[in-house]
Amino acid sequence: MEPVFDQSIAQEIKSNKPPPRKKLREHLKDITKLKGNPTHIAFSFALGIFIGFSPFYGLHTIIALIFVYFFRLNALTTVVGAWVNMPFTAPFVYALCYAVGSWMSGSISKKTYVWTELNWELFWIRFGEIAWQITLGWIIIGTIASILGFLILRASIIYYRNIKSKR
Repeated sequence: MEPVFDQSIAQEIKSNKPPPRKKLREHLKDITKLKGNPTHIAFSFALGIFIGFSPFYGLHTIIALIFVYFFRLNALTTVVGAWVNMPFTAPFVYALCYAVGSWMSGSISKKTYVWTELNWELFWIRFGEIAWQITLGWIIIGTIASILGFLILRASIIYYRNIKSKR
């Protein structure tokens, strides 16, 4: 028996192309079109950014949704802000957080380890120190990024709404 091939299915598959990628400016316009207080929308986004920089990788969306539920934030902008730290940016974000945390705590390690020296005992000895440094760096970098995100988004929303009201 020969398989039956329906041409309409083939056309449907061809037409189901992924949507074209939007430029950052177009995404920003979409967010600025949300109804609500610009400060509330921008604060939700800023909190999402702060959560996105946290060392609790893999739990960012869940944490963001918990904050949305308890503090009645804008769900879309909070989750989008939490997604700032994606798998391809995470190594750079956590390296920056570690570097800033190490510098702020004054414990920049000058010792380098040879791969043959690494073992589980050394890992657990250093784990607490590294976790503290990343957390300290997260608080500093996350706060700066959140403030910038808040200011940029709030200004964008107000600017877009002023342009729209003049039309």
